[in-house]
Amino acid sequence: MAAVMVLAELKFRDGKTEKIQVKTEKNLTSLISGIQQLNADVSQLLSELVEQEKGHGVCAIGEHLSLRQSVKNITHF
Repeated sequence: MAAVMVLAELKFRDGKTEKIQVKTEKNLTSLISGIQQLNADVSQLLSELVEQEKGHGVCAIGEHLSLRQSVKNITHF
């Protein structure tokens, strides 16, 4: 079977985007694993971003919760 990609694109406040991709095969088990890996990668990236912004005093409480909710929504894809 041919490999396919599961993709996520994050857009930052400054307008930059970052694409995250995970290769999967064309079967359900591989797709589920790919989505789980993508979720882990995005969660790690967002957690690092939140920690950076907390250190700079940039992230308001509502924004912090919004980022966490975004990560939760990915798991319910």
